[in-house]
Amino acid sequence: MKVRNPTASKHGRSEDLEDVPAARPAPPEADTEVLPAAEVRDLRGRQLPVVYISVLAILVISAALYGLVADDAYRLVSPLTRETRRAQDAVTLASMPV
Repeated sequence: MKVRNPTASKHGRSEDLEDVPAARPAPPEADTEVLPAAEVRDLRGRQLPVVYISVLAILVISAALYGLVADDAYRLVSPLTRETRRAQDAVTLASMPV
């Protein structure tokens, strides 16, 4: 395989390399284990992302509900911006897979 390799010259020249091995690794042998059986059976840390996603979903839903329900949620902005942010809260609630 022929590959172009830029050299470190000040004129930006490059050189062609011959007989470069392909980027694909060799296929694994049939008797080689990819993961040891002990690592496959160890499922203790797999529940943590589910907890993080659940907490994040609760925070997003509660913030969007507050923005829609509370009258003073967006009191420091113009009326057009207030309507835009409430519309965004409605879109957020509609798109949440609850």
